[in-house]
Amino acid sequence: MLDPLPRPIGGYWGDWQDAVCDHTAEALLDRCVAARMLEHVNPDVPSPGFVIPILHWLGTPQMFWDSDIGKTIETIAYSLYRKLNPRLEARADEIIDIYEKLQDPDGMLVWLRQNF
Repeated sequence: MLDPLPRPIGGYWGDWQDAVCDHTAEALLDRCVAARMLEHVNPDVPSPGFVIPILHWLGTPQMFWDSDIGKTIETIAYSLYRKLNPRLEARADEIIDIYEKLQDPDGMLVWLRQNF
């Protein structure tokens, strides 16, 4: 593992950072799984369609699931930099592999074609 900087330990935010590493990162991922977000982006499984109905503003919070998953992966990446967790890393790698399958040869990543 490339380790260009020392891992941040302690300090004013240390307890909060430890909480993210020990609990929050995995809890965010568990919520994505429970909401069926990963089924929506995985081209190898049938799309569940609309899980959250269209609302009065003619949209659904489901439209933003790609950013929710992205922020979860970002949280996991920070967490893994700070404190190694092989099980959480393996779960994140599975999601990254799913997104790799969605990438077009020109580099464009379009997840919507799977979903609606």
